[in-house]
Amino acid sequence: MPVEPTILANYVKLIPGARKRLVLTDPVIEEVTIIDPKTKKPKTIRRLRFSVLEEDGMAVTKYFTTPSEKLAQMLMAIWDKRSGDRICVYITEFGTDLAKDYEVNPC
Repeated sequence: MPVEPTILANYVKLIPGARKRLVLTDPVIEEVTIIDPKTKKPKTIRRLRFSVLEEDGMAVTKYFTTPSEKLAQMLMAIWDKRSGDRICVYITEFGTDLAKDYEVNPC
């Protein structure tokens, strides 16, 4: 199934089963209000947001956010071991909804 390019998107979208290479910097935990996809009511969540400097080898000005506690912990473990002001990671997403899992490796 081909993926249509997004021209104005300023965020990184993971595609299940596809490995994504990201160079990340400036992690921030933020609170945002979203519409719950199941209840259709607003709710406030916390998510981890990084600024993205490179996506799959291309220089970009984007954000990568995740509300997943598991993925946030994996990324912050790599961030805590960094030697500079950025990290390079490969992220692969598997599954959907509550069965979602991630593989994260440093570059």
